[in-house]
Amino acid sequence: MALLTVSYDQIAGCLVGQCLADALAAPVRGGPAELCQSYAQEKVRPWLQGGPLTSLPEPLFYTDGSQLACELLSCLVEEGGFRPSRWMAQLNSLVRRRWIAQRYLETHLAAKAFAQTGSCEQTGVDSQGFGSVHRAAVVALRHATDQQQRRALAYRQSMLTHRNPLCGAAAAVLADLVAAVVRGEATPDRLRLELVIPEDIAPLGESLQHLPELLSLEPEAALPRVLKLSVSGDVPTQEDLPDQVLPALMWSLYCVLRSQWDYVAAVSLAMSAGGEVIGPAAVTGALCGAHAGLSLLPGALLERLTDRGMPALPKLRGLAARCQAALSVDTLNSPPESEQSVAE
Repeated sequence: MALLTVSYDQIAGCLVGQCLADALAAPVRGGPAELCQSYAQEKVRPWLQGGPLTSLPEPLFYTDGSQLACELLSCLVEEGGFRPSRWMAQLNSLVRRRWIAQRYLETHLAAKAFAQTGSCEQTGVDSQGFGSVHRAAVVALRHATDQQQRRALAYRQSMLTHRNPLCGAAAAVLADLVAAVVRGEATPDRLRLELVIPEDIAPLGESLQHLPELLSLEPEAALPRVLKLSVSGDVPTQEDLPDQVLPALMWSLYCVLRSQWDYVAAVSLAMSAGGEVIGPAAVTGALCGAHAGLSLLPGALLERLTDRGMPALPKLRGLAARCQAALSVDTLNSPPESEQSVAE
């Protein structure tokens, strides 16, 4: 009889690590690489290393992408499973209350489509944006040992807003990565993980196969190769990260593994690329935060973290505690979700 043994410290580390990295990257979103590099090295690194919190953004808040990740995890814990209609209704409620920025166009359009039809069948927009992957890490916190359920859920939640198999597969890969971390299968020099990429998602599989080669390069040489993974292929004029799933995911994985899971180094590197750095920084923070655990994240900085004007740490810790309590259920005797609930 297998019991889930993922610790609260790991769950909270993943969740808080993502939100903190998101908040730290937000002030330079869309900025050029030179500005982002200066900000990461001269400000973010000292803040994360316990230095004076001078010139810290006020308020220090995480963006809609990580807020949606928290909403998704809350639904998984409180609803006893993933119910697509319930999730889309929640997204629509957030859109109507203007809690989701207009730049998250795919989520806005999907929520409005659901409101008009009441159906989840055609809500997604054909997009290779990174938004649905940004929030996929939390799926692993609820399904760390159930690979089939984890992959199906990560893929399904992605397709509801980003109806593109590449995004769905990337979301499933990220969920697998986080699950490997919280199960203790990630070490600074090794990540034991079987990634099953569908044959029709060749670009993702090919990119992952080149990851070892990418890791042998210094960041200055690695980033141009990552940028070539954009939808339009080799774009010599592309200098900063676009909001596209392949370059964003590969840059995140490069930062994590190149920095050997060190939270400070990896998050600082992630936001140094310039461009759409919030998603990659958040995913990097989730992976390294899960590896380190909440107890190793900078406490003074976490106390300054806010969510819609309120202190965020108590809320995030409470959500992590509820998730850990749900994981204490014996999944053999009382499975928290069924395949039917995912495929609703």
